[in-house]
Amino acid sequence: MSPSEALYWPSDPARDSIDAQVSSAIYDEFRDVIILKEQVRVTDSRWNQFLQNLRYGMKVMVTTNVETDLDVMNGARGEIVDIILHPDEPDLERKPDVELQHMPVCILVNMQRTRATQLEGLPPSVIPIEPAALTFQIKVRQKNGSYITRRVRRRQFPITPAYAFTDYRSQGQTIPYVLVDLATPPTGKLSLFNLYVALSRSSGRDTIRLLWDFDDKLFLTSHSDALMAEDERLLQLDETTKTAWDRICEGRQQAL
Repeated sequence: MSPSEALYWPSDPARDSIDAQVSSAIYDEFRDVIILKEQVRVTDSRWNQFLQNLRYGMKVMVTTNVETDLDVMNGARGEIVDIILHPDEPDLERKPDVELQHMPVCILVNMQRTRATQLEGLPPSVIPIEPAALTFQIKVRQKNGSYITRRVRRRQFPITPAYAFTDYRSQGQTIPYVLVDLATPPTGKLSLFNLYVALSRSSGRDTIRLLWDFDDKLFLTSHSDALMAEDERLLQLDETTKTAWDRICEGRQQAL
């Protein structure tokens, strides 16, 4: 979903897609609200090569919603504990690095958090991640300047190395130890929401460190007036919902 298709607040209603407009209209119909209040660019060639290959012990993150009911979804993190090779894979030489001829059948990942039932023969929290296929279209420019449409089918594992990730990917996670980079990104800018997410991922000041100094002006910006008004509206709905629930509970007590 693009920034202009944010479910909670359309940034430009005149340009929003039909899906975004429908989502926004559905969102505006909600009246029962409960607010939950708790809760580098890499240029090193060797590092890039490391990230492009599967390795035992590699920290990974799931990139698609594989099974949301089991917490195997976009943003979930884990560690590779085994790689199940294709049955047609030739015998491998005993080398630190090997190049496979076939895509592995699956990758066993020890998830940091999952509701999946322990599978027979596997330790708790270890689940198999299978390859996923995605088909999309691209436009290819011809020598005469015209374009033709080609269909591409990509088959790959829905995981990516996760030694570092953005604040967007870390939302909702509690990370034991965090090293935060608050430097201004190469493009765009940081908002107060970005800063809040990045600085609140760990459980306390003893388990978080800043990578380097930052511009104090980052914290001197103001929130969007539209979002502030929306927060106020949600707070009022939260109070109204709680009051209505208390009345329901009182009515049940009197009926007993």
